[in-house]
Amino acid sequence: MKKFISCLIALVLALCLLPSIGCLAAPGAELIRGLEDGEIYLGGSVRNDVAGVRFTGDGYIIKMNDGEDYFTADFVNMRKVDVYDDSASFDKYSRMGGMDEITRAGDVYIARSDVYDNYGKSGRVLEDKGYLYVLNDDFGLIKKIEFDDYVSEMSCVDGMYYVQTSDRSDINASAAKKIEAVYESADLSAWTRRDDLEHVPLYNGKTALTLIGEDIYMFKNGKPQSRVSYESMRAIDRSGPYSDTASQRILNVFGDYFCVANNDEKDIYGDLWMSVDGVYFKEFELNTLEFIPGTDALCDKHESAYVLKSDIDRYLPDDPIYVKLSGVFLGFDDPPVMTNGEVWAPAEFLIKSAGGSVSAADGGFAARVPKTSGQKMRSFDAREEREISLKPSGSVAFSERVGGSAVPIKMIGGKPYAPARDLARSLGMRYIPPAAERVAEIIGW
Repeated sequence: MKKFISCLIALVLALCLLPSIGCLAAPGAELIRGLEDGEIYLGGSVRNDVAGVRFTGDGYIIKMNDGEDYFTADFVNMRKVDVYDDSASFDKYSRMGGMDEITRAGDVYIARSDVYDNYGKSGRVLEDKGYLYVLNDDFGLIKKIEFDDYVSEMSCVDGMYYVQTSDRSDINASAAKKIEAVYESADLSAWTRRDDLEHVPLYNGKTALTLIGEDIYMFKNGKPQSRVSYESMRAIDRSGPYSDTASQRILNVFGDYFCVANNDEKDIYGDLWMSVDGVYFKEFELNTLEFIPGTDALCDKHESAYVLKSDIDRYLPDDPIYVKLSGVFLGFDDPPVMTNGEVWAPAEFLIKSAGGSVSAADGGFAARVPKTSGQKMRSFDAREEREISLKPSGSVAFSERVGGSAVPIKMIGGKPYAPARDLARSLGMRYIPPAAERVAEIIGW
């Protein structure tokens, strides 16, 4: 304990402001629950009579070991179904025609096929067109919609249907990926090209996101709106073969959870950043990129293992406070906190996001905002006044003089937090406190 306190004091004195919490190992290995070969965890129990599962958004299509398909929403009531298959329309060596992805879309289901060949996914492409399948409640065909290129993504958000079509250059590992277009439709008949989108929006039941370039945007009212700027997580598109399958998409959604692959990993099977709101992501070392979302667990699609949702949820913020800076959501590694009606936010990332720089200076730290930003040059100086105290919780608090007014700072999880209101003032910006949506805004005058 003494060693811990001395390290904490040293951190305050140095104030390097590096996100020390990032030094801690990401949760993961201790959350994984292993299964025997042939077992799968579904509906609260381990089963060994299931050959495969497809999540449809409102339930599950379960293929039993005897080859029969059943639909269930609760793993109690099972309804036998005959899922449409269009394989006969294509070359016998092609995988096209199988309903590899099926999702609920309003009153119908929409489905698509993976384009690879059946033999080792060698990159051979045997089709000239792409297709979106519209299925009824029994997974029978309603209509087959043809597109000029392969349908690589699909979704339904707020009553609008979206597809992404792509030429096949992204199937070949040696070719650069080229996304052709995103289309939308209100009736699955008339389709309009969306030049402002690169990927379809993804919806987890509460929030919709879309990826444009290397950035994630909130998707509201049919268009991308607020960009999210992340402290550590990056959403850089991954190059390589087969990047159109669910497990290769850089941004994905599995039930309630948005997932982003860790692009620091050279291997495609690495860590996942997970979030329920699209703003605050937490890194997990789960060694997988694709889940089957169950009622109470996420089951690894490729390995005999699962993770309970309750274990994931305890690492994700519950009803957090948000900060928008000039219209951009700040995706802090550790969210702001509300104390006595005041929003306290991690100081370093907020200052840097405002175009400022932060550095250690004479036992304190200096924060500067470029004059080109239209803000006054300001300096935080600890020499004039500094107060340090150890509290029962083990936290440390100190204050610094800024332009003649005190800006309180306190350490939370090894990071300096400051009131967003005071940081806004010291940056020469206007502060709007959070209202019903729990979003504090910092904007220029």
